[in-house]
Amino acid sequence: MNNKIKVTIIGCGARGIEHAGAYASISDATIWALCDPNLERLKAFPGDIPTERRFADVASLLKNHVPELVHLITPPTVRLAVIKQMLEAGVKAFVIEKPFASSLAEARQIVALCQSHQARFVVNHQLPCMGTFRRSKRLLEDGVIGEIERVRISCNGSPAEQGTHMIDLAGVFLGGLRPQRLLGQIAGAKKLQAAHPSPEWMIGRILCEGGVPVDLVFGDIADPRVDPALFWVGCRLEIFGSKGMIDQSLARGYRIILHNGPMLVDTAYHWGTENDQAQRDFTREALDNFSGKHASLANSGEAALQPIAVLEGLMASAMNNTLENYPVEPIGDLAQSLKERLTK
Repeated sequence: MNNKIKVTIIGCGARGIEHAGAYASISDATIWALCDPNLERLKAFPGDIPTERRFADVASLLKNHVPELVHLITPPTVRLAVIKQMLEAGVKAFVIEKPFASSLAEARQIVALCQSHQARFVVNHQLPCMGTFRRSKRLLEDGVIGEIERVRISCNGSPAEQGTHMIDLAGVFLGGLRPQRLLGQIAGAKKLQAAHPSPEWMIGRILCEGGVPVDLVFGDIADPRVDPALFWVGCRLEIFGSKGMIDQSLARGYRIILHNGPMLVDTAYHWGTENDQAQRDFTREALDNFSGKHASLANSGEAALQPIAVLEGLMASAMNNTLENYPVEPIGDLAQSLKERLTK
């Protein structure tokens, strides 16, 4: 036990439970402490963590224990403040739930703070670790659908809830997202005060180096058939190629439709099993990254800025009615700018 990495979970909701569950199959780390201001969630969190290691606030946690690794699953609006506290106390490693900040400006601050304290972090984009995406990516690399001509990403969650997930996923399938210009439109003010402050809907296009465009639709307009209570299964990736297309969603895995040939269906897909396995695999990769056993992950350090920068660039395009060049600069006061635009 003494040689195991001591992990703290901050944020004990459903996603916190999923993060913690990954450690059931990891032998060199263990959940050591929990932290959440919601006392009911804190008490109900599964596992044998004793009461004296369940804390209602970060200050109390740090008085008793400086974590070796923190999984941060709070609302994005408070993450910068929590990370500052943690870094000042000596924490050196973080797994941060996506999106890792509520704005590009805050994301840049987090990167700079971690660099100045010689701390590492990764953003928890676990979708590429799902078996279904790994299987379809291998088929894509084998040339089953030919040359990629266009990509479409969509999700039923708001842009802030799931948009960065889908931008990250597109980059994985394209071998790296190399945006040059961004065109977006946004609408809907009802989620500006949500846990993930955001427009309700976004449509847009990412024009990339090499000529492959990425079209996007975020929000419940993406697929009205999806049950709002299960919005996350609406995540969908469509890749159009010269020989056919990959059409993939969390609701059913992939199907590959060829111009000349049978449709290929992902008969191995099972949402619950693959989602759990993806979190385990991602967590293992993160631990290896922190220990130096694994090359830097695409969603660690400064590289982690790209999905949130693209998302904010699309918002800037919508608010300015312009085609935005990438890289983009942060919007001065993103929350206020969105309020002014969406509540007119």
